[in-house]
Amino acid sequence: MSTISPLSLVHILLGLAAVIVGLVIFGLRKGDPRHRTLGWIYVACLLTSLVGILIRGRAHPTPFHAYAAVMMGCLVTAVLASRLRTQMSDWRSWHAALMSFS
Repeated sequence: MSTISPLSLVHILLGLAAVIVGLVIFGLRKGDPRHRTLGWIYVACLLTSLVGILIRGRAHPTPFHAYAAVMMGCLVTAVLASRLRTQMSDWRSWHAALMSFS
C-alpha cells in the first residue's frame, strides 16, 4: 500500500476547502464584507494548492502543470483587478471573468 505525501495531502485539503468556500461565495452579494473575507480565504487556499502542484511537478512537468500556472496567473490578475479598481473602470468584469477560470 502506498502512502500519500504531505504535499499531496495539503493540496487535496486546500483544494477541497477552496471548492467549499467558492460555492459559499456564489451565494453572497458581491462586495459584501463576507464575500471579501471568504474571497481572501479562497485565494489563499487556491494559491497554496497551486504552488504545491507546481513544486511537485517541477521534475516532470505535464500540460496539467502549465494549466496550474495559467490558473495562478488568472487568480493573481483577478485580485489585482479588484485592488486597482480606481484605475480600471471595468474592473468588476475583469475580476469576474478571471475568477471564473479558477
